[in-house]
Amino acid sequence: MKYSVLTFGCQMNISDSERIHTQMKQAGFAFHPTWEEADLVIMNTCSVKQKAEDKVWGQLTKARAIRKKNPKFRVGLTGCMVRDSGVAERWGELVSKDRLFASTDNLDFVFRIEDLPKVPSYLSVLYGENLGQDYADEVESYFHVQPDYEKSFQVFVPVQTGCNKYCTYCIVPFTRKREISRPMQEIIEEVRELVEKGAKEVTLLGQTVNSYRHRSSTTEYSKNNFAELLYQINKIPGLDRLRYTSPHPMDFDDELLRAHKELPSMCNHVHMPLQSGDNEILRRMNRKYTREQFLDVVQRLKAAVPDVTITTDVIVGFCGETEEQFQQTVSMFREVGFDMSFTSRYSARKGTYSAKHFEDDVTPEEKARRWHYLNEVMIEQLKEKNARYVGHYFPVLVERILEDGRGEGQTRCAKRVQFQGVDRSVVGSVVPVKMTQSLPFLLLGEALTSS
Repeated sequence: MKYSVLTFGCQMNISDSERIHTQMKQAGFAFHPTWEEADLVIMNTCSVKQKAEDKVWGQLTKARAIRKKNPKFRVGLTGCMVRDSGVAERWGELVSKDRLFASTDNLDFVFRIEDLPKVPSYLSVLYGENLGQDYADEVESYFHVQPDYEKSFQVFVPVQTGCNKYCTYCIVPFTRKREISRPMQEIIEEVRELVEKGAKEVTLLGQTVNSYRHRSSTTEYSKNNFAELLYQINKIPGLDRLRYTSPHPMDFDDELLRAHKELPSMCNHVHMPLQSGDNEILRRMNRKYTREQFLDVVQRLKAAVPDVTITTDVIVGFCGETEEQFQQTVSMFREVGFDMSFTSRYSARKGTYSAKHFEDDVTPEEKARRWHYLNEVMIEQLKEKNARYVGHYFPVLVERILEDGRGEGQTRCAKRVQFQGVDRSVVGSVVPVKMTQSLPFLLLGEALTSS
């Protein structure tokens, strides 16, 4: 039988999908790249924004038509939209009480990602035969499912799951539950094995990754286990680039700053979500820091790593946000000089504190205006910042070759680059590239050839 996976959302979901691939293959399924032609599809969902959920519901509607043509077609959901694992009631066993089944009859099973080892049991119910249950019984945790990596040279490694921050707009603490950090040695061994197999770049993942806590035998890093983890991973021979995402500003302490300054493998890029530049809005969001505290982290980071690039996440049009408060976010953009922002318009998520207690009183038209305005500010800044790279060489990890023969990859500071002068043999390698032209979201260049 053939299966396919549709992934929506962040890098954590991409990493989780790599583990789903392994579990499905262990159950005897063969991957098919076109989900409409498969016998089973698993949708790994995101519910951070309404738009993300709408995409999933649109695909579920499409799946209904496929089921009419293929009665054996099955549909499963995982990710942030799922609260309770199990199969639809019509299948009779291992039944889930998830609210999703009340909204559609086109679902066969759902599972929280930490219940990934239970998926063979659900599949066995759906298909009436043992599908990988023997393998599943040996897996203690979903972290122990070996990922089927899409790229062996560029990999994601989750170090924790869940979140304890409870931002008022966010559903993640209710879907992924409270933080659980993996044992440090387990992470180190996984990274070591990946590097031995050719990984050049490793990105550590967590909802608030720098709140990682798992006490080891050492006492040098008394405050921040995440900094200790970085130092230990940096010792692995052959690792070229080490990244992480996403940190929380309140867990960005001096030990982590020291790691950025001292470790050769640390990339000079940090993605640090701001969400708003106004203190009252930050308080209503329950972000647990002020504008001034965020700026202090940025200033200390730039002092430790002068050439660091900082990207961020921002929400415009949060409940009660006035024009004056929005302008505080605009001024924050200019003061920090972000290299990129993933800006979204606030949408109430059912079950969150803000949806229950705050009025979503900024009109869609005003949210759109603020979204466009902030993006124009960002583009204005990027034109100036990216122009500084022109005429200089930077090492670029080649991720793929485009149809026109150019290479594409990114620098250590997370600038995306397209460049001439390479062929497919260099995919997965780091090559020096001279930047010849800058665009707001892209640098163009020429690879340095052996001649």
